[in-house]
Amino acid sequence: MYEETVSESAQVGANGCGEGARAVRPVAFYRDVDRLFRAGAGGTPGLGQLLAPGPLVLSPADWDMRRRRFSVIETFFRVTLDLFTASLHGEADPRIAKLLINDCPPALGTDHHRGLAAHLFTPPLFFRTDEAPDGTLYEIQCPGSGWGEYELVRDLYAQHGLLDGETSVPSLARGFVEEVTALGLADEPILHLTDNASAPAGVRYFINRTRPQLRYFSWDADIKSLDCGLIRSHCFFSTMAENFASRRLRAAEEKGSPLFDVPPHVTFAQKAPMALPFWSVTRGAFPDAVRALFPHTQLVTPDGFEMPDGEHITLHRFASLPKGRRHFYLKNAGCDPAWNWGSQSVTRLHGSSRSVLTALELAARRTAAGSPWIVQPEHTRREPVTWTDPATGEEREGVFHAKYSAYHGPRGLLAVLAESRDHTKVHSQTDTVMRPCAAGPPV
Repeated sequence: MYEETVSESAQVGANGCGEGARAVRPVAFYRDVDRLFRAGAGGTPGLGQLLAPGPLVLSPADWDMRRRRFSVIETFFRVTLDLFTASLHGEADPRIAKLLINDCPPALGTDHHRGLAAHLFTPPLFFRTDEAPDGTLYEIQCPGSGWGEYELVRDLYAQHGLLDGETSVPSLARGFVEEVTALGLADEPILHLTDNASAPAGVRYFINRTRPQLRYFSWDADIKSLDCGLIRSHCFFSTMAENFASRRLRAAEEKGSPLFDVPPHVTFAQKAPMALPFWSVTRGAFPDAVRALFPHTQLVTPDGFEMPDGEHITLHRFASLPKGRRHFYLKNAGCDPAWNWGSQSVTRLHGSSRSVLTALELAARRTAAGSPWIVQPEHTRREPVTWTDPATGEEREGVFHAKYSAYHGPRGLLAVLAESRDHTKVHSQTDTVMRPCAAGPPV
């Protein structure tokens, strides 16, 4: 499937998207994207989102910013893990481990983490950062959704002759294969657990697009589950609930294999780590470059929290501020997927003072009880977007809120997806316009 589509992309997109490119029949976009999806995922309900008539071209500066930032994200991962493991073993403030273990059930709590071998405290291998247009990160997910949907829309653009050369919009499937090969795992089968995936059809499409270069348990013949050298899932708890999890952990401790994409620790399966660079307990461990990655992220406590200008504010005083000064989001930051999943438990604090105070006081009580909540200032911007109407095939235009998702592997940036919606919460809803991004030529 991977080789077929890449070959077709090179042939169809040879003329690029300038003069000589094949004319697009817009009404065919949604028909063709569903055909591609069914062929690559073995039956799907269709894409569901809105399609732009072509990729979004980012400036070389925007693309390079996301590429160079990877080393700072690595620093964030490393310092966070160092703080967590030191706290677990009594070498740093115990509040750090308590904060990060938060909602874990006892079987996967403190004892589980203290018992893990040191070399298993790794950062995620493949992850997605959700970003404001200015590049501010407001979430890191491992691996995150959208990998298959990105590749699907890229394949659609290739089929319609909308790619300016084969590499103008990077292939996530190709990038993933190259990263797995660089890890020395090209000949190792992969186990990809999809039970906690928010869009399993997209995951199936992505898996199929990386075959036959990579082989998967339950997809390819003569592969046993315990033969797999790379374990992928969409949730820490899914990784640990898999039926051979204990045997895999022992093998990883003793032999260094298998590797876990979602690590067997809870550290990055939540939003709480984003508060560490700003928390008084841990602030000094992080360089300013790490703080610059994120919005000013604060734990919500009964005493209030610190504003971006350094002022401490009580919950009551914050709720009493004019709406124009309350451009903040309240978010669950714990690891319980019943709360912290997708865009769940995310509230914009622009309502009435009474409703905002009620929400903040409830969040503060939950934080005090061990289930952390955070506040972040809003980083949003409307940008012009064009999309194809699924009913008529006509192009429509709007100025929508924009979100960017950057996809990363162990060696760095792989691809960028832009999403636009006429709402402040942009998270792949059905009225969201999806656009894989291309890097523009140097000026």
